[in-house]
Amino acid sequence: MKNVSMKAVVGLLACVAVLLAGCLHLGGGITQEPDFTGRVTDVQLVAAGNVVGTVLVEAEVETEEGVFLDKYALTVTGQTALLQQKNGEPQGVGFDALAVGQTVQVWFTGPLKESYPVQLDAKQIVILG
Repeated sequence: MKNVSMKAVVGLLACVAVLLAGCLHLGGGITQEPDFTGRVTDVQLVAAGNVVGTVLVEAEVETEEGVFLDKYALTVTGQTALLQQKNGEPQGVGFDALAVGQTVQVWFTGPLKESYPVQLDAKQIVILG
């Protein structure tokens, strides 16, 4: 096994720490910008296995050709963080807090399933109003 200098190990650990700090804050929540913001158009309770329900969201997407409306089918699982902005602070809520017409910020996890609407697993949903 080759000798690894202490300077190289410290440098590597510093890089890992910076990468982790960019994704998390001390509370363990998500601090980066949402993947998209849109309006809820449908909410369905599923309650099967780890799946709590599904949420359909329409969001405006800006491209070089202009702005168009895209649709997303979100799978909400037991691991999805559901939050609602109350008095400027996000507070944990249950799936039943989601309703048609609300504006939500969405972070997703895993691969996009190529279909229309695009199918995603929600990592976090924040209800704005």
